[in-house]
Amino acid sequence: MIPKTILSLVLILIILNPVLLRGESKQIENDVILSLLTNKIIAKLSEEFNQDTQFDCASVTKLEKTGENNNLYRVSLTLYTFEGPHNPPFYKVKMAFTNDTDNWRWEGYIVEKAPLEPNEKISCN
Repeated sequence: MIPKTILSLVLILIILNPVLLRGESKQIENDVILSLLTNKIIAKLSEEFNQDTQFDCASVTKLEKTGENNNLYRVSLTLYTFEGPHNPPFYKVKMAFTNDTDNWRWEGYIVEKAPLEPNEKISCN
C-alpha cells in the first residue's frame, strides 16, 4: 500500500511541477505564434529570396509588448532557409514581426541573413 501512495505522490509532484508546466507552456506558445505567422514568414522569404524558398527549424527568440495596456507585440524569430526537399539550408535568417502598425496587421522584416558554411551544423530546438 505504501509504494502505491509514494508513487502517486511522486506522480502528482511531477505533474504539478510549475517549472515543467512553464516549459511545456512556453513550447506551446512558440508553436502557436509560428503557426499564426507561417503565411507571413513564407511571404517575406519569397520577397527576400524567391518563390521556392522554404524554411525549417523556426523558433521564437523573443516576444515583447510594444506598449503598456495594449495588444501590440513584436516577435523575433530565427530560422533556416532551403530550396527543394533535398537541398541543404542556405541561410540562417533572423526576422521580426510586429502588429504595431497603422492598421494593426502583422508586418515582417528581415533583421539579418547569413549564408551557411558548407559544413555548418544547424540546431533545431
